[in-house]
Amino acid sequence: IATMPVNHTLKLYNILGNLSFARYARYSFRTIKENMWHKTFLLLSTAVAIVTVYLLSAPYLFSVLFPTYGEAILYSQIAMLALLIKPATLHSKAFLAHGIKKEQYIVKLSMTCLQFILLITLVPMYGILGAVIATLLKRVYWSFSTMFLFYRYQPIEGKT
Repeated sequence: IATMPVNHTLKLYNILGNLSFARYARYSFRTIKENMWHKTFLLLSTAVAIVTVYLLSAPYLFSVLFPTYGEAILYSQIAMLALLIKPATLHSKAFLAHGIKKEQYIVKLSMTCLQFILLITLVPMYGILGAVIATLLKRVYWSFSTMFLFYRYQPIEGKT
């Protein structure tokens, strides 16, 4: 119940990422890299607005829609913070559109290991809150590692 609003909101970003994939395939990686800051800023600004509105309205929404799940409000608000790091979807789709697999594998493998470690340490200590925090930290790691590798990546001349 707590992550349902977050999961549905994140699906909108996945749709946006899929739409950007087609555009990224038409442009060189260098061109995408040059224009990424502007797109990331716009997406982040939208995410900040959505998260702010949700954080303020979640207690009221839960009292109307899920009155018996009041304890899920905090979990839901923490989980919604994941939306702030979702602009990295654009960076990830650029890798995908240009077939840059090594960086994708690095992120996915390290993210899976991190999630495992976070879950086995945080869930026994904090229960459901530990699982929510582990998921949020995994997403933060994914975002920063994807963006770091995106800006560090240097395409080979003539390839992308």
